[in-house]
Amino acid sequence: MMARKVLAAILLVLGVAGTSRPDVPQAMAADTLHVPLAATRHNPGQIARATLAAVGQATAITITLSGVPAGVTRPIHIRAALVEGACNGKPGGREYPLDAPALADSPGHPGAMAAFAGPLGLSATMELPFEQFRTTPFAIKVRLTPADGGDEIFCGDVPH
Repeated sequence: MMARKVLAAILLVLGVAGTSRPDVPQAMAADTLHVPLAATRHNPGQIARATLAAVGQATAITITLSGVPAGVTRPIHIRAALVEGACNGKPGGREYPLDAPALADSPGHPGAMAAFAGPLGLSATMELPFEQFRTTPFAIKVRLTPADGGDEIFCGDVPH
């Protein structure tokens, strides 16, 4: 019963993440993309989502994830990047790091150290125009830091 409540809370956070960002004006809410991120074999059973929103000539990106693999050092640091191409494509496309590395936070308490079991969040603004995501295929990749093995734990293709 407790596990169901925890899962329901995580799904609720993932379902609304990115829709109520205080730094993204409501007038720009129409220029958003929601990207489900699939867990890799290094992070089975976890779920994640990214939201991209136009902010002037830049793009705000919010990533919310349910958790990271057991054994990841605390506080939780993750690396996320936009990569030209697709998740299952050949490596080598141009990569745009979101932060290197970023301290994950708790979505309900931005700026607070991430909880041990999630949900976790990461927000950044990229100096890429939102329109570029409509014409160029991109994937969002989330990795652990090299100190935690550097494994890719989530990936999702940005719809264009």
